[in-house]
Amino acid sequence: MSLHHTCRSTRSRTGAAASSKGWRIGVPNQGSARSCQTLYANDGPTGVQRQRAGTEAIRTRPYGPYSQWNVAGAVDAVRPSDLVTTARRVCRPRRWVNAGGPRNLVLVKEDISAAFGNMEGVPYEMSEGLIDAERRQALKYLALGMAAPLIGCSSEPASAVASGPFDLIDGLGVQILLRTYPSAYHDWDRVHECFQFIGLRHIRAGAPQRGTAGYGLTEKAAAAGYKFTFTMRHNRDFDREIADLERFAKDHPGSIEAVEGPNEIDHQPVSFGDVTDLKMQASTNPAAALAYQAALYRAVKGSSVLQGVSVIAFSDFVQDRQDADFSNTHIYPRNGKTFSSRIAGLHSRLDGAGRPIIITEVGFNSLPDAVPFAGTDEATQSALIGDLVDALPRAGVRRAFIFELIDAYPPTRKMDTHFGLFRYNYTPKPAAEMLHRLVQR
Repeated sequence: MSLHHTCRSTRSRTGAAASSKGWRIGVPNQGSARSCQTLYANDGPTGVQRQRAGTEAIRTRPYGPYSQWNVAGAVDAVRPSDLVTTARRVCRPRRWVNAGGPRNLVLVKEDISAAFGNMEGVPYEMSEGLIDAERRQALKYLALGMAAPLIGCSSEPASAVASGPFDLIDGLGVQILLRTYPSAYHDWDRVHECFQFIGLRHIRAGAPQRGTAGYGLTEKAAAAGYKFTFTMRHNRDFDREIADLERFAKDHPGSIEAVEGPNEIDHQPVSFGDVTDLKMQASTNPAAALAYQAALYRAVKGSSVLQGVSVIAFSDFVQDRQDADFSNTHIYPRNGKTFSSRIAGLHSRLDGAGRPIIITEVGFNSLPDAVPFAGTDEATQSALIGDLVDALPRAGVRRAFIFELIDAYPPTRKMDTHFGLFRYNYTPKPAAEMLHRLVQR
């Protein structure tokens, strides 16, 4: 295998080009990003074009240092998520082809290693002008550039292959807080009217707990035909939580679509068994949260009552180490930023797990002077949710749940009281009006 990399090479501080036996290795810099862009014909990119695009795709990604700058170090630094990102960008706008799923892209690393072994003297003797950090980066980009020709591209659009034509009513859900008392959600008839106005049918809510007022409201919603994704609580006896879930499923067959692991473990560290996580462990080794997620997966898949119920990972962290059917993230853009601007980051965090994605919370605060984080005004909130609706088909996610249906509490300057599509008095904000028009259309 040979790599023909035509991007502008990085120059050392002395001006010497990075090269070895004719190879020119690009290290990321702002100026050279456009020099590798390639347009593809309808029959898909050629091998050389894919090599160039693969290197360009990886050049735009930030990476931390790894310990060695030799060939083995370069290959070890390639993660499954890196390979998936390369595949997505190489094949854009078409789907990348890998029958075994994203996890099998790890096997491409073996081909990279073999190819390195066939390259005499490359890249051990890269330009002496490169500092070690640049050398490490260049090797990694070279490894991923070599992976690009190994990726097959489908002739079909990625969105159509990944999840079928996007259905707005099926692809959007809304968060409600049925367990919260007192709040705007305690009047189910008014809540139902709000749902009827926007025309959506998928609800995310806390798992039902028998003997509470929230359980009765959840039953009313199920009787009205709404479909649930339930978030589990780690601070309640696990067996009782599963028993209440099964009882609800028996009483309301087909109402539970999915269950989700513990909510936002970086804010609410999990205790399970004799293990308690710390907040600082969320992104590295949340042992209790992982144990809870594994137990949840076993309980759901082993239950005759919960057959067909999907299990969603807890959001954002260690996605590739969780037992789940769907990966998960929460997205709250600030300062008027759009959901569209977060799509690339979403995939960089989640694609390595090799599962379809559900966004169980995405929201926009409608109070400009909210604390601790300022929001926008209601008109801008509507525009941002409009961007969400427009972007979901190309984002490659199965469903996104808007946080939330109604401002649950009387208005204050607190940030959490202004995410609703409806105000506390159940009147629609512009965002609800916009969704009403879209769904009716």
